[in-house]
Amino acid sequence: MSTRYTYGCSFTDYHWDTWADHMGKNFDKFVNYGQIGAGNQYILHKLAESHAINEITVNNTVAIMWSSTNRYDNLYKGKWDTRGPFFNSGRPKELLDMIDPVGFEIRDCAFIHAAKTILDSIGCRYVFFSLDDIYPHDPFEETI
Repeated sequence: MSTRYTYGCSFTDYHWDTWADHMGKNFDKFVNYGQIGAGNQYILHKLAESHAINEITVNNTVAIMWSSTNRYDNLYKGKWDTRGPFFNSGRPKELLDMIDPVGFEIRDCAFIHAAKTILDSIGCRYVFFSLDDIYPHDPFEETI
């Protein structure tokens, strides 16, 4: 039985059908871990959870729609807090002094590498898409 697993943000799971829903129709089983507002931190953690419980096998197919790098996700009281882009997420303004867009991009490149490593270790088929340019900034350019 073939299963498609998808991970991403609202482009992956929304109030109406997304690319994931349409692709999922081509498989016997479809599991969608997309979440509105999710960033790449959430995406990697959900994939790691699937891997930890041996949910994905060599016979499955995984599709990940990586989100924009300017997002920050965290688990709070047992629920993922996924508010979308950091700069208009309603988070305290004091946090702006603690973030760096280039740092987010470097962080997310590590997330993508970790996801590839996980999926390669399983040996399943997978494809990565991107909502946005993953590395739009020159790392040597001053930001903020």
